[in-house]
Amino acid sequence: MATLLSMKLKPSRNILENTESIRRKIILQSSLPASNFSRSKEEKAVRILSKSKTDLGIVHKRSNTEVNCDGGGEKKVKICASLVGDYGTSSDSD
Repeated sequence: MATLLSMKLKPSRNILENTESIRRKIILQSSLPASNFSRSKEEKAVRILSKSKTDLGIVHKRSNTEVNCDGGGEKKVKICASLVGDYGTSSDSD
């Protein structure tokens, strides 16, 4: 029984592939640029995510731009984290 349940609950793709697929759907269905995440775009994201049956998670991605973190020196680091989750439970009233 446990083996059957674990096979049934196991996602067919990993979290990174699922998150990227959902991210592309959100961006393609929006008329706004990805940098302008407005209320209407958030509502579209909620509709897409509510229809999705995949597991979501936090995905860390490398950015093309670099930011000097210490204000000086030669080492430059840019950490770009994309959080994908349940936007429907947000209590924000914007």
